[in-house]
Amino acid sequence: MKMEKNKILVIDDTLESRKELVNFLFKNGFNVEEASTYSDCIESLKRSKYNVILLGQPDSNNSIVEKVKEIKTICKEADIVLIGSKEMISYVNDYLKKGISDFILKPYSGEEVLFVLTRLIKKKSMEKKLNFFLYENIELIELISIYRSLLRLVVNLEINKLKDQLLEELLTFTFGKTAILYMLNDPNDEYLVYDRHKGEVEFLHFENKIHRETINKGGQSFFFRKEELNFPIGTDARIYCLVKILNPQLKEGFREKEFNKALHFCEFIPLAFENAMRFESLRKCSVKDYETNAYYWDIFKDFVNKEIFKALRYDRKLSMLGIRIENFEDIKRSYTEKDIRKTITDIVSTVHNVIRESDWFVEKKIDEYIIFLTETDYFGALMTIPRLKKALAGKCIIKGVQRIDD
Repeated sequence: MKMEKNKILVIDDTLESRKELVNFLFKNGFNVEEASTYSDCIESLKRSKYNVILLGQPDSNNSIVEKVKEIKTICKEADIVLIGSKEMISYVNDYLKKGISDFILKPYSGEEVLFVLTRLIKKKSMEKKLNFFLYENIELIELISIYRSLLRLVVNLEINKLKDQLLEELLTFTFGKTAILYMLNDPNDEYLVYDRHKGEVEFLHFENKIHRETINKGGQSFFFRKEELNFPIGTDARIYCLVKILNPQLKEGFREKEFNKALHFCEFIPLAFENAMRFESLRKCSVKDYETNAYYWDIFKDFVNKEIFKALRYDRKLSMLGIRIENFEDIKRSYTEKDIRKTITDIVSTVHNVIRESDWFVEKKIDEYIIFLTETDYFGALMTIPRLKKALAGKCIIKGVQRIDD
């Protein structure tokens, strides 16, 4: 039932006073209906809804409380204004506590009635606007939160970290405890599973075509259940993965509200995967790490094999120094990845200031590096060590030199 604007119901068993009040309200722009008895009032409330109910004085004070309670049961949002004699004034505070919104004392003027009705309608309108703005504000905060999560994903260009971050975000959205990521590796239909539970990640390879077929069928019972949520990540052309969320934290299980929010979030995830995959392709074509400016090991291997062959054939001198960050595992537990990458970049920059432009600084692993010294014999490499030690004091430890010209 849709409530019309400024709709008033007048209940009064006195015909003359009821008609007078109805005509006055009608002339002042209100949509007015009338009821001569309380039973007629109940029937009207069942058929329609009202902004304000003007209730004439019942037979006894006890019946007022009962009638207000019954009216509120049928029409909860309506304001009830009691019209009564001065004998009722001592009971007004009790009536206000029981559900009436205001009291009009007989005899009353039209201006008094207008003042009370206008105030109640404006108050109700302001409450609706306030509730709307509060709801909109909550929705806006949730949207901003989703935006922030999406930004964190989109700027993540490493595919493995992206998978890990995706599970974390979906667990946060859905109030789940366990997330499983099934990565589809074309063309074998082989899935790589990341099972995150209490901070642990388990890797498992297996063949399974059931998930792809179920996703294509699109059954709602597959995607949303109280004990399990499934989020297919992909486009119309390709499915990248399926995320399964298990073990809800809430007693009532997973809720549709959080599921829908996470589902909208997942619509943008394929863009993050495509960005990370494109970056991975570019990285493989690149010679240096874009952050540390160190040469990639894959590129260096091909080059150094040729240089060793030339050195042996033409009797040229060639040396290599190794740098290993021995306490790297301890560092990972104590510092953020951003701080670690910043420190490594600083180390690479320091080494580049010590070695010549013709030398190579190569990243073999995140915690292991090689300095390739061209036209440098064993003793020349030994002379380089003190300069590196001085430049890298407090940053890393140089373990020694290995001869490669024998």
